[in-house]
Amino acid sequence: MNDIILKGASLKRELSILFISFLVAFGVNVYAIIVYNTGWGEIFTALGFVAILTVIFYVVVAIVRLLIKGIKTIVKGKVK
Repeated sequence: MNDIILKGASLKRELSILFISFLVAFGVNVYAIIVYNTGWGEIFTALGFVAILTVIFYVVVAIVRLLIKGIKTIVKGKVK
């Protein structure tokens, strides 16, 4: 079985995307706290939901990136 080797730039990019996904999910949580007028303790008690939402955002972004790469590959192949 072969090992998977990630280059530093790829790892940094993926971690940045994951961190941005976390910030967006955390922002959604803060927005919900403000809109629904709940206690600020929800920031800590809803971290599980924030983590799940982070993964969902990350997967959506990954799917979009794969679609864009696939479309670019198809277009590049037809031009030649």
